[in-house]
Amino acid sequence: VLNRFSQDVYTLDEELVRTFTWLFSTFFEIVGTVVLIASVTPLFLVGVAPLVVFYVFTQRYYVRTSRELKRLDSVSKSPIFAHFGETLAGTVTVRAYQGQERFATANESKLDTNQAAYFMMQASNRWLAVRLE
Repeated sequence: VLNRFSQDVYTLDEELVRTFTWLFSTFFEIVGTVVLIASVTPLFLVGVAPLVVFYVFTQRYYVRTSRELKRLDSVSKSPIFAHFGETLAGTVTVRAYQGQERFATANESKLDTNQAAYFMMQASNRWLAVRLE
């Protein structure tokens, strides 16, 4: 619950505003550019149509993959938060039984799992950027 809430608050506070600002400015730049070029060179629209179709298919393929990778990233964060909370609550017991190394190793394992999902999510973002440029 804490993982989900903290991610949602971050998305609302930081990413959503930046994403919408970028979306609207880019949309109007593209529309203005296409209208300007089409008014000067109408044949431009013939070449743009296949490109738009390619972009739409690429974007649809990417969205499915991206959604699943975001889900994996989110799912792999929950064990990190749970382990961290449990470790904090039982710090005295962990130290009494000299389990620091075991808990550190378990934490590193959970972080590695999360970073693998995060890395793949970032790699898919770069894949899309390369395909669309």
